[in-house]
Amino acid sequence: MTGPVTDNFYAILYGDVTGNWQPASLFSSASGDSSVPEERTAALTDQRLTREMSGRPAQRNRRRPTAGPAELSLSESTKPLKTGERRAITVNIGVSDGILGLDLRLGYDPSVLSIVGVETTGIGSGFNVVGNNGGNEYLIAAYGLAPLVGSGSLLTITVEARADVSGRSPLTITGKANEGGVPLRVLERARKTNARRAN
Repeated sequence: MTGPVTDNFYAILYGDVTGNWQPASLFSSASGDSSVPEERTAALTDQRLTREMSGRPAQRNRRRPTAGPAELSLSESTKPLKTGERRAITVNIGVSDGILGLDLRLGYDPSVLSIVGVETTGIGSGFNVVGNNGGNEYLIAAYGLAPLVGSGSLLTITVEARADVSGRSPLTITGKANEGGVPLRVLERARKTNARRAN
């Protein structure tokens, strides 16, 4: 930017989850001309959200100091999953007020499971999501033009079994919110339930 600046801007930092950024094509995804389908979809979603929000007043990134950490969890069945079967697993978030961006890592065993797709849902519906499969982990960047508010479902992950999965959680999740600016705690409810049953 050159010259005097007379407007306020909100900026969202998100990672290069597809791993193909090149300095010469810095603005290719913003123009929608990217040859990478995930980046093209992300750019088109950004453009749509920008149009939808252009007439709204800016929303402040407010989070009460006493709110404590945001809480991330997976809602999944512990019922067996047979080879070739698919299942939708929901990523839930609690105490999400003020979150504009999430960097998530899904851990899994690629010999047992494949991740077919990730899409937004619930309170995350206004977010854009981009993913990149790294072998035994799947990286997700989710971000929005307006901060999350409240608690609820965030993402739906569709998985497919490459081998029979019985009773154990096929996924683990970790992440950061607002580049670490909002504390994020992972709740492992499925594992606690299994431990209680074992006792």
